[in-house]
Amino acid sequence: MRPALGQARFALLGVLGETERRAPGRMGVFRQAVCKDVWYRKMTYSEKLKDPRWQKKRLEILEAAQWECSSCGDKETTLHVHHKRYHKGLEPWDYGNHELECLCEDCHRRVSELDKSLTFDISLLGEGDKLALAGYVDALLRMEVWGTPEAKNETEADVKFKSCEYMSGIGDYFGISEDKLIEIAQKNEGWIPFAELYEARRKKYAK
Repeated sequence: MRPALGQARFALLGVLGETERRAPGRMGVFRQAVCKDVWYRKMTYSEKLKDPRWQKKRLEILEAAQWECSSCGDKETTLHVHHKRYHKGLEPWDYGNHELECLCEDCHRRVSELDKSLTFDISLLGEGDKLALAGYVDALLRMEVWGTPEAKNETEADVKFKSCEYMSGIGDYFGISEDKLIEIAQKNEGWIPFAELYEARRKKYAK
C-alpha cells in the first residue's frame, strides 16, 4: 500500500499523463504549474525561510531596526527576525511588520521560551483571571500603539466597556478604579476615552 500522500501524487500524475496522451503538447504548461504547486505546498518551514519573499521581508525588518537587537541593542552577534505570534495558514512573509521584530540569537531564544511558558501558564488560569489579564494586556498594547492622546486616530484607542473582570485589568494598568470606569462609561455611551485613561496613568506615575 502506498501512503495517502503517495497515492494522491500517483493519481495526479496518472491524470496528467492521460490528458497529455489525448492532447499532445497542450498540457506542458499546466503540468509544470500543478507539479510546482504540489511541491510548494509541501515545503518545510526551514525551506520557506529560504524563499526570496521571506528574505525580502527579513531584510526589511533588519534595516528598519538598523541591524540592532530590539531587546538588548546587540549589533555584533547573529540577528534573527522573530514572529511575535503566528496565524494559521499564513506564510512567514505574510505577516505585518508590527508582528515581527529583530532579535539577537540569545534574546530570540529567551523570548521564544518565554512565549511558550506564558502560553502554558495562562492556560491554567480561570476565566475571570484570563479576562483581567486580557484587559491589562489590551491597555498595555494601546499605550504601545497610540502612546499619547494627541496621536492620530486617538478615538481608535477608546475602550468599550466589557465584563467587570476585563475592566479590572484595564483599571489596574491605568490606575483607575472599577467604579470610576463605570462612571466614565455611563457618560460616554459605554465607551471610555483613551485621553482619560492616559491622563489617569500620567497622574499615577507623577506622584
